[in-house]
Amino acid sequence: MASPVTAADIFAFVPQHNPSKSRVFALVREKERPSGFAELEAVATVSEAARADALCAALNQYVYDRDGALGFRVRLRAVLADEPESVNAAIQQVLDRVKASEPVNADSPVRGISPFGSFPISACPADGCPACGDCVDSCEECSACDEYADCDCSVSMPPRTASLIHAAAEIYCDEIHDRAEEISSGTPLRPHGELWPIPHVASWQSRKFYRRFARAFEDIARDIEGGDLPKPHTMAEEIALHLALDRAAEMASEEGDEFELFAGCMPESRFDFEFDMLHDSLFEDKDYEYAYLAGRATVAKPGDLDEWFEDFRFSAPRSKYRGFHR
Repeated sequence: MASPVTAADIFAFVPQHNPSKSRVFALVREKERPSGFAELEAVATVSEAARADALCAALNQYVYDRDGALGFRVRLRAVLADEPESVNAAIQQVLDRVKASEPVNADSPVRGISPFGSFPISACPADGCPACGDCVDSCEECSACDEYADCDCSVSMPPRTASLIHAAAEIYCDEIHDRAEEISSGTPLRPHGELWPIPHVASWQSRKFYRRFARAFEDIARDIEGGDLPKPHTMAEEIALHLALDRAAEMASEEGDEFELFAGCMPESRFDFEFDMLHDSLFEDKDYEYAYLAGRATVAKPGDLDEWFEDFRFSAPRSKYRGFHR
């Protein structure tokens, strides 16, 4: 078990389920040995598995974002509403310990435990929203949220939405790498034919081009893993994000096996799956859509689409040492 409160950092929370009970554990590491092994420390036993999952998701949001965690207090109150006072007290104690812990670095592999922990289910103010009232249960059943255009409770990318977009980007990244491996490494003499999810306009490019395009999807996925909204740095990333949003929307509407795999255990939000709004808010403009995704776009010759990978001037370029997923 961990050393005293002041001697250990808490950097993540994980649930444990068995047939009779569900428990919440903290991952801790001694401050004097920051490179040592992490240890599990029991925090609380709760009434059901879904509540343990929701509690860990909320606590991980606080670990990553601290007092900047949107809607955290309201979210936590909703999760703990039916739990005994002993559980509430244990959670308050562990929050005090998180405050005394070192912040979790954005590049920490620990984020892989709950890569969507920084995404809130609502942005409800702790004292209630002036427009729609007390924001009970993170606006889960709040009809007023739909009536007030100036309500500040909504969030653009709750955990389930983030998870589906991340999954779509990862899937397309792997599929495009597969397509790249199927063609020769030289300059192609003719279009390759159908290479979906590579847009038709780019079906006459080199293996190197497709590998760089695959990395655009990976860069979008890494943004989300870091708890950030994806911010395209190049036109290739804009196209990748557009395609990932469309694939995520398909998974959400079908509610099939992929949906259950990638979003089934995530905390729900009344603001889930607003993909049209994300199409409006995540892009500086949509010039790429008409030029390269419209059905009438003609196939470009090898090298004519290298502009896809030019960095936008408004953002710092990504590290040139980040390599490739595979």
